[in-house]
Amino acid sequence: MKGFGILLIVVGAVVGYFTVLDRESALALDFVEKVPTTSAWAILVGMGLTLILIDVAKGMLDKAPETPKREPRKRPERLKMPSKEEAPLSRSAILAKAHSFSFGNQVRIEVDTAAGVPITVVLEHMAPQAAKRTIEQVAAWISEVPRPPRLQIRFVQCPDGPIPRHRLVTGAIATHLPRSDFKATAHLDNVEVLFFEPDPEWRAIWGR
Repeated sequence: MKGFGILLIVVGAVVGYFTVLDRESALALDFVEKVPTTSAWAILVGMGLTLILIDVAKGMLDKAPETPKREPRKRPERLKMPSKEEAPLSRSAILAKAHSFSFGNQVRIEVDTAAGVPITVVLEHMAPQAAKRTIEQVAAWISEVPRPPRLQIRFVQCPDGPIPRHRLVTGAIATHLPRSDFKATAHLDNVEVLFFEPDPEWRAIWGR
């Protein structure tokens, strides 16, 4: 299309030369006789320019970069808490889950150490703030396994803090469990935690 437009412009220029500029030569007189109007050259040039402009515009449209399509935004996947069906159902699995928390060398976990208390967490030579952080981890562990009927926290040669130990235990466990779900009671060197709604699976696990 562009080449044909250039050809029309050349022809129009030739016609315009003989019909407008050179009107005395024999060739010019011949052109004047055969061309019906003196504006024919302008029509040819205009058509040629139109064809060239159309061709240029088409090329620009073809080269224009395509607007990238936006992919629909994916909603962030929510982390799923383990259901009761997915929770560990054996002593070894529950204790293995405890090892995933970094309790440290000053912490010992004992099982079946007292009647009706399947788990006892022993803290040795631990300052009050360190004991609070450890009990918070214990609460996180308990929140991820079937809830036991009782839990005992034993303090072995641990210095006393500014608040009673049962209140320290209550505040630490409340970081992961509602306060209405349990009660902490002080007994000499230990604090016993009673859970109001223990998981029925514990009877099958521990036989009590």
